[in-house]
Amino acid sequence: IQPDVIVALGKSAAVYLLNLDSSTAVSSVRGKIHQRDNVPVVVTYHPAYLLREPVQKKNVWNDLCLARSIMHELQ
Repeated sequence: IQPDVIVALGKSAAVYLLNLDSSTAVSSVRGKIHQRDNVPVVVTYHPAYLLREPVQKKNVWNDLCLARSIMHELQ
């Protein structure tokens, strides 16, 4: 698999993909472009978290728009 962009949904995915400390909060790494093996990675909240905190939907939308903009730049 050679993805153009990776969207990490939640803390576990972000910690694994970006080799972060397990105490790292998603809020501190979301909204930015990270790299994993020269592939851009965008971190956002897990869908289950949104069920508990629906106010964060706007942030997730912005993160998905960021991922989409990366894809458009690559084309």
